[in-house]
Amino acid sequence: MFKPYWGMSKDPFTKEIDVKDAFMSEDIRQVLQRLDHVRRYPGIAVITACPGSGKTLGIRIFSSGLNPNLYKVVYIKITNVSETEFFRMLAEKLGLEPSYRKGDNIRKVNERMKKLARDQKVMPVIIVDEAQGIRKGSGYFLSFQEMMNFEMDSRNYGILVLAGHPVLNDTLSLEQNEAFNQRILVSYDFQGMSGDEVGEYVRSRMLLADATPEIFDPAAVNALYECCQGSVRRLNRLCRTALLIGANEHSKTVTAETVRAAASEVSLLQK
Repeated sequence: MFKPYWGMSKDPFTKEIDVKDAFMSEDIRQVLQRLDHVRRYPGIAVITACPGSGKTLGIRIFSSGLNPNLYKVVYIKITNVSETEFFRMLAEKLGLEPSYRKGDNIRKVNERMKKLARDQKVMPVIIVDEAQGIRKGSGYFLSFQEMMNFEMDSRNYGILVLAGHPVLNDTLSLEQNEAFNQRILVSYDFQGMSGDEVGEYVRSRMLLADATPEIFDPAAVNALYECCQGSVRRLNRLCRTALLIGANEHSKTVTAETVRAAASEVSLLQK
């Protein structure tokens, strides 16, 4: 491993980072502002980002800051899950006995959310991740609309967060989804890390591991920005691979050449 060679106390480029140590990129700040708005004014939020940009981290930071005595958070990944199966899972996670019929489960979930918010003063927060998996011709959004319709659409007794890849926006823009689209309170599309943020990120991660930030020289940081394409996940893989290559070669620093070698290795691994 590269940690002893570089004098690092931990691997700072792993996804298993405590939310308190998360890097506050502009994307993360923007999504937290929007989710805080939907927390104060319950409704529907849509968060989209290219793979590896950090949308799930942003949602995790938001969720971790919610008082469990005041909020009931339910997280479901929608990948390869039918509508019927989804609402069965949602009913179970809300402590209900699920029915076999989708419509019955939607009704049960709606009533449970209303009871939690109105009677128990606990706001339900339903987080649907990987929502780009919703097929364009499906009735998911109509079902979500029904689920979120409280007292003839006059009250908001829950928060629904849909998170997915940018193709989700294309699906939402379809005419058949216009009624749901009009009900979206806030939305945000991740822009990806800037060059300055890549440098700040690498520096903060190295300090988190009690290591010298200058291990990555300035040219290496520029190469990281060019190769990561704004993706935090790809940046982490590049940094880890570059540190490993540098340690194997007994280098004093990580150079741009090392980063490019890492980028080539990562690309081979992805094929």
